[in-house]
Amino acid sequence: MTDFWMTAGLAAVISLVVSGVVTLWSSQRTIHQQVVIEERRRWRDDIRELVPKLVDPQQAQHRQITRNEILLRLNPAEDRDAMQHIDAFVGDPSVDRAEAVVEHFQRYLKFEWTRAKKEAGWCPFGAAKRARHEIEKQQLAATSSPIRSKGDS
Repeated sequence: MTDFWMTAGLAAVISLVVSGVVTLWSSQRTIHQQVVIEERRRWRDDIRELVPKLVDPQQAQHRQITRNEILLRLNPAEDRDAMQHIDAFVGDPSVDRAEAVVEHFQRYLKFEWTRAKKEAGWCPFGAAKRARHEIEKQQLAATSSPIRSKGDS
């Protein structure tokens, strides 16, 4: 009879610990989704506004300020390619360099959006790696199949 009560008590303690861990994980995840993902959304919106200002020929007198605003929003350890594209454009504001900046940030924003979707999903772990893999698959599919217009079936 004592074995029964020991087993029941142990099961109750284990379920209490498991429910506590699940509750903690769930609350942490909710905070992450509400705060971090929202900040990233604002960051993407800021970048979408600043990059066109940077490459706009009519904004040439404010180009250095716009460059600095973008660089302050980038991670210097991870976003060196972006910084190089921007500095190359600021040093020689040609149409080709402007297109290179825009194309770079298109890819970058696509990656960040895909990563945010992965992090907001059921399993947020390894979101950056899974996002990179998904984008690579999309690029491979786009290059290996002919482009169709909407009218083609």
